[in-house]
Amino acid sequence: MDKTTKYIVAVAGVVILIVIGLFFTFGRNPNTKDKDIAPSKTSNLAQYAPRDSFVTMTKEGDIVGDDKHRAVRITVTPTERRIDILAGYDGFVERSQTFDNTQAAYAEFLNALERAGFARKQTPRYKKPDGVCPLGKRYYYELDNNGDKLIDTWSASCGKAYGDFGGTRTVRKLFEMQITDYGKFVRGVRL
Repeated sequence: MDKTTKYIVAVAGVVILIVIGLFFTFGRNPNTKDKDIAPSKTSNLAQYAPRDSFVTMTKEGDIVGDDKHRAVRITVTPTERRIDILAGYDGFVERSQTFDNTQAAYAEFLNALERAGFARKQTPRYKKPDGVCPLGKRYYYELDNNGDKLIDTWSASCGKAYGDFGGTRTVRKLFEMQITDYGKFVRGVRL
């Protein structure tokens, strides 16, 4: 082999390695689920819109004394949207506000939740949320259908792998957007 042929083979080898590296870095199909995310039993959340169902997100604050502990719970049903400020670890309802809802709005909300990964689960770093992320927030997500809890997941602000919730932050924002003047209602609540 002469020098020119060796040079061409070396350059071709480098180009092939770069292409393979780029494929593994950027070539992953974005619609492919991560290995640690289990398929959901509730693949079509909107099917629960005409039923006796509700979805809930609870945002729980720092682990502090019972008198200072607060949580915000948002519950959405086919007929109402409700926000509760919960006091203490026993969840005494300190303040609450309810808004009307329609079945069509609820179905649209469930569709948006599905696209944001509300029903997606992952293998958690910790099995239970007890004591996890003591200086941060813990989030609990539920879907109840006629008394059966079909989804019961949680996450923490300390890291995505802490809980078994496999969805996106968009889920939290979607819940907050269900409450008219959410920011005003929670103003002054120390989580």
